[in-house]
Amino acid sequence: MKKIFSVIAILSFVFSPVTPAFAENDLGGTGIWVQGLAGQDNQRENKGYKAFQDNIMDYTVGFDKIVNRHTRLGANFGYGYSNKNFKQNQTGYGSYGINDHSFATVLTATYDSIDLCESRARGKYSPEAVRNQGIDGWYVDSALGFTQHNYDLRTERYDLALAPNLEVGKSDFHAQEYALGTEAGYIFNMGEDNSIHITPFTELNYNYLYRNTARVKGLGANDYKIKDGGATDLEQGFGVQIAKSLVSEKLGTFIPYVKGEWLIAYIRDIQSHNRQRNTGLFGAGLIFLNKGHMTFSANWEMLMQNRDLENVGYGKIRYDF
Repeated sequence: MKKIFSVIAILSFVFSPVTPAFAENDLGGTGIWVQGLAGQDNQRENKGYKAFQDNIMDYTVGFDKIVNRHTRLGANFGYGYSNKNFKQNQTGYGSYGINDHSFATVLTATYDSIDLCESRARGKYSPEAVRNQGIDGWYVDSALGFTQHNYDLRTERYDLALAPNLEVGKSDFHAQEYALGTEAGYIFNMGEDNSIHITPFTELNYNYLYRNTARVKGLGANDYKIKDGGATDLEQGFGVQIAKSLVSEKLGTFIPYVKGEWLIAYIRDIQSHNRQRNTGLFGAGLIFLNKGHMTFSANWEMLMQNRDLENVGYGKIRYDF
């Protein structure tokens, strides 16, 4: 959830032109990671909103590299699957569902006011380690992404004129999604050993989804077409995260955290999947930094809206050279 990719990269070189010596090596300053996500979104029917249940999975691999004392540039590639089933209360209609197989490519840029080279000298390699080491500082995370959606629609309808005869309509169609976003925050540290980390942050995300024409066939005279069209969303969030570093001399550092965020949509097109303008987000997780170069994290988030509740859990493994 991020933005201004090229601007951050240019400014970082202007203010910190010296390239770290280790970054000139093949893998020095490089991090690679994998992430898996699973969740469920449930919406109840109310005032024209159709009730549905959406099961979500997502798998991502990515990398980034330190290019100067304050900046990482990277990319990640993901596959997502969504199985959405709508509840139909109309007479003569059966089930209605859409599967989505999506493929995403994202370019990322992160800027930390904390010196990444000095952090590496202290054994703090990953972004999670840098931002939870007890040093006050600010950051900007940015991303530019493209996602190709491949939809598989299936709908059932009963032809009551010919006795209860079930007809099944199907359609395969596509959509292209473009995303641009940024998140900025400031890290305050408290406690005698600066082991309590409080991070107020804000994020701004722009999203445009263009759906191609869908032709539903298999219903005989009732075949129909869904016209192509685009949907624009612009949303900003304001939140805070509170974390605590717990150091084990034998194992490493455990960092449990909780966070809360309020999101408001400035633009929400009527063609958008979700037209609600206010969202509450609550999350918790545990980050583990081992004594070497590995970072592990397990996370849970809940998004609450009027008529809608989504829960997702995700885990991430990262190795830094």
